[in-house]
Amino acid sequence: MKTLLRYLCLFLLLPLPAMANPWGQQPWYGGYPGQGQPQQPQYGWPYGGQRPVAPASRKPKGFEPYLEVTASDVQAFVHQNLVVGVEVVTPGNLKKIATQLPKSEAVIFRQLGQPTAEARKKGGRQEIVNRLYYQLTPLQEGLIKLPPISVEITTESGETQRVNTHKNIHLKVYPPDPTVRPWLPLKQLQMSAAIHGDEKITHGKPITLEITQQAIGMTGAQLPSPLGQLRAKDHKLYREGTETTAEIEEGELVGTRVDRFTLVPQQGGRFEIPAVITSWWNVKKWRLEQSIIPKRILQAASNTQAQQVTTPLTEVTVKEQVTTTRDRLIGLIALAFVLGLSSRWLLRKLDALRQWARLQLGRQHNPISTLFFHLLGLLSMRRHGHRLRRGMVNLLPRPIRLWWCVRAADGENDPEDWLALLRFLLKRRLDLNAQEPLSQLAESLALQHPGADRKVMHKLLIELESAMYGGGSMQNFTQWKQRFKQQIRPHPMAWLRIRLPQRGGGEKLQQLNPSP
Repeated sequence: MKTLLRYLCLFLLLPLPAMANPWGQQPWYGGYPGQGQPQQPQYGWPYGGQRPVAPASRKPKGFEPYLEVTASDVQAFVHQNLVVGVEVVTPGNLKKIATQLPKSEAVIFRQLGQPTAEARKKGGRQEIVNRLYYQLTPLQEGLIKLPPISVEITTESGETQRVNTHKNIHLKVYPPDPTVRPWLPLKQLQMSAAIHGDEKITHGKPITLEITQQAIGMTGAQLPSPLGQLRAKDHKLYREGTETTAEIEEGELVGTRVDRFTLVPQQGGRFEIPAVITSWWNVKKWRLEQSIIPKRILQAASNTQAQQVTTPLTEVTVKEQVTTTRDRLIGLIALAFVLGLSSRWLLRKLDALRQWARLQLGRQHNPISTLFFHLLGLLSMRRHGHRLRRGMVNLLPRPIRLWWCVRAADGENDPEDWLALLRFLLKRRLDLNAQEPLSQLAESLALQHPGADRKVMHKLLIELESAMYGGGSMQNFTQWKQRFKQQIRPHPMAWLRIRLPQRGGGEKLQQLNPSP
């Protein structure tokens, strides 16, 4: 009986394995509880604060891959390049991407660069974005409807899946302007030039000429070559090489073309690098524009000793006659200059005398002194000097007034400020419609100065207009102003009706030692 009671007590003290966690209660962590007060269920994350991983959360729930297609524009001209961006968004990395582009005779697709990948977080989840860019070029005008773009992707595990956009691409394409040749539909075109090795230019010594073009809306390989415009008789030109690039910047296609040439002067003295002019169609403003690199004049030193040239007797006689006339004219100009300085000194003395008389009369208080005081104020040179100067300027010949206006604006170093001041002075001194376009203003200025070359004036003002409004750049505005002043510089010989004899004109003197 005692043995039975002993086994019964042992059975009650030791719990059965099936009753270790009865009724689905919270299990114990860290073994069995000790004796004493029963252990309560723990909260938080046991095992050093680490969160247990549930079987369902060990593999995160993914999402279906999708496409995002963007276009730089939905309206374009024929042969205008658009950028189509394709983004393949997936929950994991991809092993392969095969893009199925729409097939159409109305457009051409070309891939730009290589695909790129990046990770981003969106809506609390991590996404892998693979980007591809394509150049879309419409070939015909009208409304173009393209089917959706689809992509076949291959995951790292080898699974293949096709992803579609389910959206058509609609384009409205305008025809090209038939008067514009070549047809370059762009958003922007900038050109610049640089010369390397021009520290000391010598006859026969090569220098490097670098022409850079950068366009928005075209690849560098599609930009025209400037070689045909750079050839000239006074130098030889050889192509060194061409570098072209095509990049995507802020969703736009940016192309760069760099041409390098070897230029060899053929003789000593001044030689000219011709201007480079590229006409292009501004697709944003719907108008024809020009980007210009102005011509540049350089000086080449001769590496041979200059030959002495004997001047014919007839030329010596003509030059002596011209020199005598010029000497007389220079003497008259010098005399007028001295008289002008003397008159200025005399006017200062008279003004000082007027101030002294005014002071003396101011001390007397009578009607006569008050009258003289008022008359002296009316005769003040400081008061009426600017009116006299303006009146004298208005009495000058119109070419002199034009020269005065240009000289007054010569202090401005910015092309826009220079043109604004010149327009103001031309309206005030010559009563010209200075707000007319620069091409018409060139004709008006040529009429004011008969000695000016209309073609050169028109070309100079077109260069200025291109630098201000055409996106070009004027590398040396000071040199441009010098060339402009040479065209409107006054010619006193023409006022005095002095005609310089032409070389080879008139009767030739008989040679002293005629050959038999």
